[in-house]
Amino acid sequence: MLGKLLRNEFRSTYKPMLIIYLMTILSTALGCFLFRDSSRSSLPDEVENVLTITFVLSYTFVVIALVILVFIMTCERFYKSMYSEQGYLTHTLPVSPLSNLNARLITSIVWLLISGVILVLSISSINLANDPDGFINGLRAISYRDLEQGALYSTGYHFPVLLLIILLLILAACCNSLLLVYAALSLGQLASLHKIRAAIGIGIGLAFVEQIIATVIITHIPDRWFSVSPAAGFEEIRNAIIHSTQTGLWFSIGMFSAFAILYYAVCALIVKKHVNLE
Repeated sequence: MLGKLLRNEFRSTYKPMLIIYLMTILSTALGCFLFRDSSRSSLPDEVENVLTITFVLSYTFVVIALVILVFIMTCERFYKSMYSEQGYLTHTLPVSPLSNLNARLITSIVWLLISGVILVLSISSINLANDPDGFINGLRAISYRDLEQGALYSTGYHFPVLLLIILLLILAACCNSLLLVYAALSLGQLASLHKIRAAIGIGIGLAFVEQIIATVIITHIPDRWFSVSPAAGFEEIRNAIIHSTQTGLWFSIGMFSAFAILYYAVCALIVKKHVNLE
């Protein structure tokens, strides 16, 4: 049943996403054309200046759309389909409330990850067009051995392990951000009036509390974990840096995951027992 819900969610949300992605492709193509080797340019300066201004404006909007607008649209979809008039249909479907929640969460995460990948590819394409030889030579100069040595030297992890940890960190941060908003919207819909305003206030409060808790935990981490004696040698200092880097990575993953689980529990409790539809 979750698979059917996911297919329905993607069918309901793919059109605005495709529009944003198409705008990204067009803006990237314009950027590649403008920032290509200037010796190959045959356009008058006035025309190229107009195109440059157009690109700057359009690409600014594209970045905002990919980073912020997609996030807002996924959160809006969650609220409208769960707690507005559409919620009457959603909650009458012969599926569990958690399946509805999971389908929207998974769909939102997929769209956000796709947006991130497209943004990276867009920036890389513009850099490639601007200096193709330098970009390609730079990629060729970076061998797997260099990446492996750099990862081991700076973090103590092999490169594939470090890459996996970074992906896990991104996923945890993405889930944390989405579920914070979901929890705020879920709590806000319990208000009898001004549900959106209540949700905004709750969201700000949750983010503030999250920052306070993270700060308190960080300040109470034992100093001996990161202390280095004044007479320490290079290897000891390097080991201390590696240890602090590893601790920072896993601390961030743990904090994001812990808060995400808490927010998920709040959303699950509300969608199961305390839905207050408009």
